[in-house]
Amino acid sequence: MAQRNALTQITILLRKTFLILLLAFWLWMLLDLVIHPISQGPNEGGNIFRWLSAGTGIFTVLTALFIMRRVPGNQLGLLLLLWGIGATGWSLRSEWANVQIGTLVTAIFGLTFFSISSPAALLVLMLFPDGKPHPARLVSKIPLLTLILVISGLFYMFGYDAKGSPGNIPNLLYIPVLRVTGQIIYLVSFTLAMTLALVSLVMRYRSSSERARMQIRWLAWLLGIGILMSIFPSNKLPIWLKIFNFIYWQSFMALGIGIAVLRHNLWDIDIIIRRTLQYSLVTGVLALVFFGSVTLLQAIFSAISGEQSSLVIALSTLAIAALFNPLRKRAQSFIDRRFYRKKYDAEQILESFSANARNEVELSRLSAELVRAASDTLKPDKVSLWIKKT
Repeated sequence: MAQRNALTQITILLRKTFLILLLAFWLWMLLDLVIHPISQGPNEGGNIFRWLSAGTGIFTVLTALFIMRRVPGNQLGLLLLLWGIGATGWSLRSEWANVQIGTLVTAIFGLTFFSISSPAALLVLMLFPDGKPHPARLVSKIPLLTLILVISGLFYMFGYDAKGSPGNIPNLLYIPVLRVTGQIIYLVSFTLAMTLALVSLVMRYRSSSERARMQIRWLAWLLGIGILMSIFPSNKLPIWLKIFNFIYWQSFMALGIGIAVLRHNLWDIDIIIRRTLQYSLVTGVLALVFFGSVTLLQAIFSAISGEQSSLVIALSTLAIAALFNPLRKRAQSFIDRRFYRKKYDAEQILESFSANARNEVELSRLSAELVRAASDTLKPDKVSLWIKKT
């Protein structure tokens, strides 16, 4: 027992020392950014992305520290902290007067990001939202999975050829013979781990309570927005949209986990998701109607008069305005039927009860109808109705 307690104390001490060193490196990166504010960074687009990386990294680290303080038993705070420290590393400069120092610092950042921060981000998905793996039998596999991801990150650094990178800072850990093998090991390992994490998240969603499902829906909704924004090629986006996309991807994990873990009512995520689906569907249909009507009417008008007319655009715009509300209601009904069936059925039952209640004059029938509506809508174990006679 004494040996076990001593081993536990040593483990805790090593963990705290490791975190202190990482936080010290994080603070040093921020200090270096302040001292060299206009130096070129590792990302294209100038030094503005260095400052964006620092800002999103600070937001992520502060969110993680807040989670660790408010929910001390949840490992997500620690994992988010590791991700935030690594993400801040993209604020490092690529212009160094002393190449040896630049090489050493870049190697430390590479090890931190690929062997610590990236595995932490994958473990976040696997342990979300309560900090425990699902199914429970994965508990014994987490240390092995973590070790595999850490080693895969090392292989990435061993196989990364830094020639042509910003600043031409050489990779201190580069082993030429692993240039291809190291990249393949990293890609395969992280792809399999990502697949396992997503499958685990889906399984957790299907077997969890409603609160846990709402937490997962928050993360999935934010992830879906990020994927949607990434559809367009970055080289064709205006600079302001590139900046917004960069900020979103750097901080979406902290935003999603922070909301899901710290908020109790989750800010009515079901309403947000329903509105997103509803207006996305309506916007798509209206866009098709608008461009289709413009094309068709312009073709008809050109065939008759031999020229185009701005009246066609005005008519199409009026048609869109007239169709908006009917389409919105139909889209809402369709989405509720497909994705929120329980809510849709409950609304149908309540509408039916309201219609019957307006036409019913006998108290016994009205009472029976009320009990049926409450039973079908709320699905309680038992329903009773007391009527006070006066």
